Amino acid sequence: MWRETVVGIVLAILALALIVSIAPLLRWRATLTSPGDQVSVLGLVLALILGARALVWLAPVRTWTPQVFHTEALGPALRALLRSPLDFLLTLLLFAALVMLGFDFGERIRHLVRHRHAHLPAGEIGRCLR
Repeated sequence: MWRETVVGIVLAILALALIVSIAPLLRWRATLTSPGDQVSVLGLVLALILGARALVWLAPVRTWTPQVFHTEALGPALRALLRSPLDFLLTLLLFAALVMLGFDFGERIRHLVRHRHAHLPAGEIGRCLR
């Protein structure tokens, strides 16, 4: 029983370390000018987010509030993902982070395209729109 608790705490600390390392990567990505470098950092951030979620998913959850969250009501596929209320919250936060990164990536692409079109001569803009 105590070993499961210690394993859960250690995995949670490792996952937290991965999550904390994301902020400096995002700040560093803001300084990069090459789209390829930005996509590489985005891939690294996605790997860190998924790695942190996988570490917490590996944590033993047998003792995490079974009297409140009844997984028997879920189907087999959802039961594997949502084993406890904490798993539900973390899965929700994972999807929110993925959506935020997707919107940020789209905004950066939009800004890059708009910035490139701003430097075209007037005759070139008309040709690009045709």
